[in-house]
Amino acid sequence: MDETRWWKAQSEDLAQAVCDAASELDDVTLGRQQTILDSYCLYGDRSAIIGSGFSALQQDASITRNVIASAVDTVLSEVTQTRPRPMFVTIGGDYLEQERARKLTYYCDAKFQEASARDQGDQATRDAVVAGLGILWPYIDPLRQQVDAELIFPAHFLVDDRNCVGVWPRSYFVRRIMDRWQLSSMYPDHADAIESAPGPDESQWYADSYRTQDTVEVWEAIHLPSGPETGDGRHVTVVPGAVLYDEPYIYRDPPFAFVRAVKPICGFWG
Repeated sequence: MDETRWWKAQSEDLAQAVCDAASELDDVTLGRQQTILDSYCLYGDRSAIIGSGFSALQQDASITRNVIASAVDTVLSEVTQTRPRPMFVTIGGDYLEQERARKLTYYCDAKFQEASARDQGDQATRDAVVAGLGILWPYIDPLRQQVDAELIFPAHFLVDDRNCVGVWPRSYFVRRIMDRWQLSSMYPDHADAIESAPGPDESQWYADSYRTQDTVEVWEAIHLPSGPETGDGRHVTVVPGAVLYDEPYIYRDPPFAFVRAVKPICGFWG
């Protein structure tokens, strides 16, 4: 089996296959990650960074006017000033149907507020302006049983879009650095494997802020099905040495909402 086709791996080899594929993709996209981090430094937000494994633009702390930040914030305020609102309407409906449509609209407003969807959308738009791509992941919170949305930091979102013209990339990886105790509580059946999993490489930029914590690197990977009858779509969550979650992925498109300031001529990122 081709080692890069992690979605074809058997259960006992899946965790290693995903980690190997993610590590390889991490290596080939280092240039993009560096550009993203430099862009955030130019914007003035160094909270995303910075470990000894990456260089960083040294911004003078005494700067009185950050023209880049001012331009980004101006664009952001203009773009997000208008708030689209999903509305239910009737065509020729009576009073009761119109009243039901109004209440459904109020319900959607409440759900948007509950999930902080508009605030998350603003953050994703800023990521799009600074990094070229904003990523939101809508999902159903299993604890609260409600719709929620996770903001994905662009440098933690890995996709191989080489030779990708006019089509979706087939595989997507999301890196998360999580507290080991929290992860064990979320997946108690795999607590032993989580406890023995290695922590993040301290030489990497994403590990610098977590050196005083007991953390573990988690990879969530999605492969889109090759066709309607192939059945090779897969969605998994792994730590080194253990598969925490594994399910078929049957949808044609990835589960993310992407925001781009400027669409790319070719490729995926923007």
